[in-house]
Amino acid sequence: SIDAVMNTLCEGLKRLIDLPEHLQRLLLE
Repeated sequence: SIDAVMNTLCEGLKRLIDLPEHLQRLLLE
């Protein structure tokens, strides 16, 4: 269904947006 596809895309976008923060924390430690 379209809803399932949209949910998957939103989850992927959230993870992509969160990635830089995780990398910055790793680099700062």
